[in-house]
Amino acid sequence: MQAGKSWTEQQSKVLHELRRVRHTPMRQFENRGALIDYLFIDRSKERTVHFFNGYLLKQNEWVHQLRSLWDFNLLLTDNRGHGGSTLGVTSSSRYLYDCAEDNLKIAQHLGIKNPDVVAFSMGALIATEYAYQLQSRIRTLTYVGPAVSNPLKTFAMGCVPSQMLDALDELVSHRAFLTLAKSFSQIAKHDVTLYPWYTLFKHATPSRATYRQFRRFLRDSFEVDPRIMILVLKAMVEKGDEIGNKMGLIHAPVMVVRGEQDMFVDESSMDVIQREFDDVDWHSIKNATHFPQAEKAREFNRLLYTFLIRH
Repeated sequence: MQAGKSWTEQQSKVLHELRRVRHTPMRQFENRGALIDYLFIDRSKERTVHFFNGYLLKQNEWVHQLRSLWDFNLLLTDNRGHGGSTLGVTSSSRYLYDCAEDNLKIAQHLGIKNPDVVAFSMGALIATEYAYQLQSRIRTLTYVGPAVSNPLKTFAMGCVPSQMLDALDELVSHRAFLTLAKSFSQIAKHDVTLYPWYTLFKHATPSRATYRQFRRFLRDSFEVDPRIMILVLKAMVEKGDEIGNKMGLIHAPVMVVRGEQDMFVDESSMDVIQREFDDVDWHSIKNATHFPQAEKAREFNRLLYTFLIRH
């Protein structure tokens, strides 16, 4: 009887936490002319996990992590130009630094000290600069499918020359082209476009994600404004190496998690991390690609939770 009561109480706690997460409102913070959307789930715990989004992704990418990690407060933000966050005054040479400063100011505003940092893909660059600015006052650092330098060097599909980025940047400044590009970006979220992409995704990878999961993740998480796509990619190309070189100045326990079939980040990124950090906890998740936190959420959450409580 006692065991049944304990199980019921546990389920009740989980449902209560899910309702809290669902109804916690997004807040806004102003920094250097930009309004930054952020979500802070305050569970009155000692430690806070601070998440950093990947390229063109909004905080919804961490939805499976919001439903776990009960022993931690959670902080998520939308990078400039993503979700409800405005772009403010920035440039490709300043973008990554501005995003890091936005997150730093929000954490300071909330009184967060020694955060546990979890960063995905491009978010690894923003999180690296964030940790560097904190002078390594972070408790742990987790990189997920990380981009840790110029993506044209370390992305498995990094075959776009920088001159092409300049040409695309020039194109999106023309209203007619921008209108056309925005129309295509909206079509990209419809089934007529998503299902062929899903078919290619399933053919190229061993992922077991269903079409419903694939569609929901893309629709909820991706930011497809053409101007933001070019700006952020140029920022990574221009400043990726400069920020990546700061990894060796960060002193914290580090874990790296990647999908075994990651089609974007190749082994050269792992080599960079191995070179910069003395001791890394490495994990490769089977039947997952570039998004293990969504594709294999249960396994990813178990790895993350175990790493966090160990430190």
